[in-house]
Amino acid sequence: MSSLGPVEHGTALIDRELGHFGGARITVGGVLALTVGLVGALVLAHLAARATGRLLDRRGISRGSRDAIVRLVRYGIATVACLVALSSAGIDVGAVLAASTVALVGIGLGFQRLAQDFLAGFVLLLDSSVSKGDFVRVGDNVGTVEHVGARSTRILTRDRVSLIVPNSELTNSVVVNFSQPTEEFRMAVHFGVAYGTSPELVRRVATDV
Repeated sequence: MSSLGPVEHGTALIDRELGHFGGARITVGGVLALTVGLVGALVLAHLAARATGRLLDRRGISRGSRDAIVRLVRYGIATVACLVALSSAGIDVGAVLAASTVALVGIGLGFQRLAQDFLAGFVLLLDSSVSKGDFVRVGDNVGTVEHVGARSTRILTRDRVSLIVPNSELTNSVVVNFSQPTEEFRMAVHFGVAYGTSPELVRRVATDV
């Protein structure tokens, strides 16, 4: 029969080795610390992003620049906090990054288009060339911008269909934005009438329509 008390049993369970990673022992306690640290990192990043958004709103920063800064703050704090959580769990972050360099290069080459979309998303948010609520034409499609995301932009067409456009296409192709610099614009609608029709009648009917 074991002579260990409850405290000793708990300590033994926490110190139980699960394996090795990044030149460090992986224990039950380390996994628990890592889990708590990652959750805390996400919560901290969310709270920091909300506080930054409120501060920028009070400063009168444009919506596009505000969204870009908020996302940079969220991603930056989340990345740093995750690295701190890994370090606190006993994992050598430097060794992990060095060991995964080749894999990261391969992943980067495979996801070049995805990286372009993310960079284009920040460009759109910073220069506000396309913002939420704008009425735009992309190719043969016309609609209202509903959301400018990190990778793609969602446009609601006049047929009430959501069009998902990669951000890189918006920055590398011609986009007609009817809402900038002003929401007032002129659009030509062509129609025909019979010869001899009264111009005043045509004008009145067209105006009523």
